[in-house]
This record gives sequence, structure tokens and C-alpha cells, in this order.
Amino acid sequence: MDLTFILIIVGVVIVLWLGWNARVSWQQFKFWLSKRRGAKGEDLAVNLLIKNGYDILSSQIPFEGTLTIDGEQLNFRTRVDFLVEKAGEQFLAEVKTGASASPSNIQTRRQLLEYTHLSHSKKILLIDATTKQIREIQFS
Repeated sequence: MDLTFILIIVGVVIVLWLGWNARVSWQQFKFWLSKRRGAKGEDLAVNLLIKNGYDILSSQIPFEGTLTIDGEQLNFRTRVDFLVEKAGEQFLAEVKTGASASPSNIQTRRQLLEYTHLSHSKKILLIDATTKQIREIQFS
């Protein structure tokens, strides 16, 4: 084999390897930023809820669910950000930031619907940490 050809192959492999590592590092960085933004949003939400007369009863409330796929059961777990109470009424509360905080966001809406279904409740609070709004969402 020609030495130039071997050097080209080695160069291509190195470039692909560097590109792959850069991609993985970028994804890890984006995930870290997302978690950081979420944690800041939850801290802000606690203050917002308290300021608006809600008592925080619990955080990171786990729910378990089951669905059947072709006759086989699949168990899953999910977590709601907060359980709060105001004027004797309890609510689950989910904190979102940015575009995810909109009830018109299909993924957020589906997540809230899943939470209300698993908790046997028709209402849930959606806290928009970006605009500092608390919205009461009710499914019919």
C-alpha cells in the first residue's frame, strides 16, 4: 500500500474520532445546562409558591404506573416536582422553564396528563419559572 493512502485513512479515523468525542461532550454540556436550569427553576418555584400562599408538603413525589404491550406488562416510574396545599386543597405541581412551561407544548401537556392520571386527580399546577406564573391546569 501507498504511504499517502495509509496517512489519509489514519487522518480520517482521527477526524471521525475527534468529531465523535466533540459531539458527546456537547451533549453532556447541554444536559448539564438543562439540569442546572431545572434546579434553578425549582428553587424559584418554591419561593413563588410560598409567596402565593401554598404550603410545600413534599418534593419529588414518585408515582408508579403500568401499561400492557402485546400482553406483557411494563412497569414505569415518574416523579412530580411538588405536592402543595392551599386553602385545604392539595395539588401536584410541575415546574417548567422556557417554551416547556406552556400548556400548549404537546410534551408538557402529555406529561401533565400522565401525572393527573396516575394520581387520580383532574387538576395540576404548572409553574412557569421563567415568567413566574402559577397556572392551574384541569383536564376534563
